[in-house]
Amino acid sequence: MKKNGEPTAPTPAAADAAANVTKGKWAWAKSHPRLVKRTFAAALVVVILLTVILTTIAVNNKTTSTSSTANASSSSSNNNNNEPSDTGLNATPTDSTPTANEGNNGDNATNDVTQAIDEEFASRSSPSPTATPTTLTPTVISTNVLTTRKPTLNPSAAPTLAPTNLPTTQKPTDQPTRNPTSTLKPTDDPTATPSDSPSTGPTEPPVQVTFNPGQLTVAENGLLLSTGLTAKVVARTGQAVPTITGPSVALFHAAPDFGATYATTTTDSSSNNNNDDGWIYVSNSEVRGDVRGQGGVGAIEFDSTGRVTKYKMVLTQTTGNCGGGRTPWGAWISCEEIGGGRNWQVDPTGVRPARPITLGNDTGGAFESFAYDVRNLQEPYFYVTEDVTQGAMQRFTPSNPDWDDPWNMLYGPGVTDYLILYPIAYGADGYPVRGVFSWTTSRGAAKENAARFYPNSEGIDVWENELFFVAKRLKTMFILNLDDLTYTNQTTKSGLFDGTPDQLQRIIGHDTKEMLYFTEEGGRDAGVHCRNELGHFFTLFEATDYEDETTGLAFSPDGRHLYVAYQDTGILFDITRTDLQPFQAQTLNLKYHATENN
Repeated sequence: MKKNGEPTAPTPAAADAAANVTKGKWAWAKSHPRLVKRTFAAALVVVILLTVILTTIAVNNKTTSTSSTANASSSSSNNNNNEPSDTGLNATPTDSTPTANEGNNGDNATNDVTQAIDEEFASRSSPSPTATPTTLTPTVISTNVLTTRKPTLNPSAAPTLAPTNLPTTQKPTDQPTRNPTSTLKPTDDPTATPSDSPSTGPTEPPVQVTFNPGQLTVAENGLLLSTGLTAKVVARTGQAVPTITGPSVALFHAAPDFGATYATTTTDSSSNNNNDDGWIYVSNSEVRGDVRGQGGVGAIEFDSTGRVTKYKMVLTQTTGNCGGGRTPWGAWISCEEIGGGRNWQVDPTGVRPARPITLGNDTGGAFESFAYDVRNLQEPYFYVTEDVTQGAMQRFTPSNPDWDDPWNMLYGPGVTDYLILYPIAYGADGYPVRGVFSWTTSRGAAKENAARFYPNSEGIDVWENELFFVAKRLKTMFILNLDDLTYTNQTTKSGLFDGTPDQLQRIIGHDTKEMLYFTEEGGRDAGVHCRNELGHFFTLFEATDYEDETTGLAFSPDGRHLYVAYQDTGILFDITRTDLQPFQAQTLNLKYHATENN
């Protein structure tokens, strides 16, 4: 039995007719694709517009529902009994149930499109239905599907809550809702605080240079010094050396000669004097005479500021300690310039006992100075000069060089050979100016060669692959290339390296502030001299009160103190710059000879 409201089922004939119509529609649609596409595009636009409209209605309903719920809470008892509210306003409730047309707007739009297709198809040709189809009655959609709230019986007369002056959006949080995308961690403090006023100059004032080498303007302590220098007396022969703790026990030695400085990092437990960053200046004592054993080596110790902390003798009971030289491991070699003299290895600190080394010990001699070439550690060479007419230069090669115990290296066995020069070019005055050289084990042959070509050799030093030494009697400096066994020579009458700036540049580089300093072998106003990298000659200072030989030239490790002695007078000076800057200097263990009576 058919219930009320149900549609009438179509008959079989009507169903066949409807199927034929459907087939015809699809055939027509396939033959008119452009029209179909346009039709479906129009339908899609309609659907999108309907979606937007329905979404807007839903949002408005949600807002109204929220307001109504608040109103219903205040008058729930009146609404449940259909009585007037406390406000006294009565109104007949309106039927808010939507109609079928309101609930089927989307279906109507679709039906319009379908109808347009049907009419186009019918206008052409369509099979007649075998029976009249039964008219279909659309089903009415229940209002409970379209609404989610029940309307109140009485409308609210006024909003339940008074409007506020504050925005309805939520209060912003103190922190961002998510971390910043940057991975860099901000610093706790700004990198710099701006100053109240701009800077007017550099943070440190520039150094005011006062040193002007060669401009002799300062007279002090018997010296005529270059502008910007000052001279202080450190010690005098036969007097106690002033120290920061009082006069030294030992008296300063006589005839001070060659010297050198050594950095120290030791602590004197007896005086509680920490001498880190200080240095020791060693000085030979060239005392001669009928009684031997009056010479030796003295050592003056300084703190890091250049103050004297102590003085003592580190070698005694030797004679005529003239020149010498340092070793790579920090020892001082002191040479006895006397017949049968020896070469002594001395510890500047005085901890190790001084001993004579193998070099020169078998022959003895009037030895002058010491140098070394240790570029090849497996075959190191050590040299010594002899200040006599037949004083051949000696070279010692240790048989078993032990760099784990270098202090004993010069005490062991080895090979000693001697220098032979072979001139191949001569100057206008007939003296040789260049040649080649070799080494021989024949001491006799070497002595004859020395008497002829390099008598009375004194200072010696090695710089990289070149060996420098001075023949005092000839007033000539020889430069030996230790690699190719060639040599050149030049006069020292106008100072070392006169007219040879290339040699100077190998030693002091190309810095125009760097200079090579050297002393002078006697003279009425002997002093200390220097050359720059261009070969220009300067007198750093000279004596006004001493007709004497300048000796013991050395610089402190920090370059701020220049030490030099006047031997016969027996006085040791400390020369410094008044602008407190270091001397930019190199030295060679050489002297030059400007007078004819040496």
